Amino acid sequence: MLGRGRSSDAELMMAYLRALATEDLDDLTYLDLVASTSGRMGSVVRPLAQARNLFRNWGFGLGKALRSVASTVADVRVRGLVERMGKSVEAGMRSVAYVRMEYERMRDIGRREMENALEHAKTLGDLYMTLISTFTFLIAAFVIASSTFSGISGSTVLSAVLAGICASSVFVVILTWRYVGTDSIVSTGPFAPPWIRTVEWVAPYAVVGSLVASLLSALLLGPGTGSLLNAFIGGALASLGLSSWIRSRKIPALDADLPILFRALSEVISHFKDPVEAIGVVSEGQSKPLRRLLEKVRSLLRGGVELGAAMRSAFSATGSRLASDASEVLVEGIRLGVPSSGVGGVIYLYLNDKLSLRRKRSQVAGYLKGVAYPSVATSAAIMGVVGSLYSLLLDAVTMVRNFLPLSPDLPLELMWRVMAVSLVAISLTCAMLVYLIEGSSRAHLLLHLGLMLLTSMVLFYATATGTKALLESMTSHLSRIRSMW
Repeated sequence: MLGRGRSSDAELMMAYLRALATEDLDDLTYLDLVASTSGRMGSVVRPLAQARNLFRNWGFGLGKALRSVASTVADVRVRGLVERMGKSVEAGMRSVAYVRMEYERMRDIGRREMENALEHAKTLGDLYMTLISTFTFLIAAFVIASSTFSGISGSTVLSAVLAGICASSVFVVILTWRYVGTDSIVSTGPFAPPWIRTVEWVAPYAVVGSLVASLLSALLLGPGTGSLLNAFIGGALASLGLSSWIRSRKIPALDADLPILFRALSEVISHFKDPVEAIGVVSEGQSKPLRRLLEKVRSLLRGGVELGAAMRSAFSATGSRLASDASEVLVEGIRLGVPSSGVGGVIYLYLNDKLSLRRKRSQVAGYLKGVAYPSVATSAAIMGVVGSLYSLLLDAVTMVRNFLPLSPDLPLELMWRVMAVSLVAISLTCAMLVYLIEGSSRAHLLLHLGLMLLTSMVLFYATATGTKALLESMTSHLSRIRSMW
């Protein structure tokens, strides 16, 4: 959705506020309830807690307090939510009524906006694949033409094509990010699996470092050595991403069962005084992974751990962001005395909405992966063939230069460097598009970038080497002719 930018806590904040609005409360009581929130949810709803303090301690009107706090919120969507709440309260609307209305509005609008955003992102992906083909054709055409027509400046043309590739890559990535934002299926909280947290933290630095190393190797080393080194960098990135993906691959299957699980938990907990017994009832009939998860909660409870801490620890340890978010909402709702059945209904809707959008993201990302990998591979193969062919043409031109006015001004080293840098830029852009649209994790970005870099550089090296060997075997007579001059 346009203007969405980075991932926002607005949906989680709104779901939590709606969970607390299951009863008819006056404005002050409701904000006191919100301000009593602790843990991670406390930081999510901090703007409302700050507005409540302005209202209680500094004599601000409630609407003015909300609007004043909104102006200090960095998150655009949260700022808009708090500001609209302030205006509604000033107009005489109760906070609970506004939250209920805004929650339904956000669910409906958010769903439609994300569907439209994914359509736009898919169109941008198709556009970029077309541009890849166009730029590859231009490189091939002007490289060959520059060896024959002296009026064409091959260096200038190749530099312009490379600038076009870089500019279009930046444009497409930024616009896609503006449309769909960023998202993640994994949790990086304190209880999350250590290796997943480590890879998610390291990923941005690994991407930047590998990009710098790939560009330097493309610019400073020859086509053979540079391609192999970049292929090694791609393999290292893919291995790092794969190591985290292996640990998080079960998260989507777990997330699919969360709506029913949390609804059952909220319903059953309200009818049992003993949480151990309540969770034991819920675990009956659940899938094996969920039974193991609930058994961890029961073990912690038997060890004297409080229900909220036990649920936070067990659900966050799965590495699932949805499980962590849902457990936070349920735990805080129960702690504040809100009817758990009402909280469970809100969590059920929140999780279903998230899973529905995730499925749509996966469908579009799957389509994009299906066209991105072949496009990158085809471009690499064509550039490898053209590079070897140009090398042969330069040898031929050298022999006939005394008879024909041919003077190619495109240095062979420059051509190889432009092609290598182009492949690095194309691989990074395609990986970024898949990562943004899929919304999985940073480990997936490492995996896709590594695989695309590995694929493109291996094919580039293989086709360049193979074509050169084939052409030399077919034109071996040229070496005999060259020896006569």
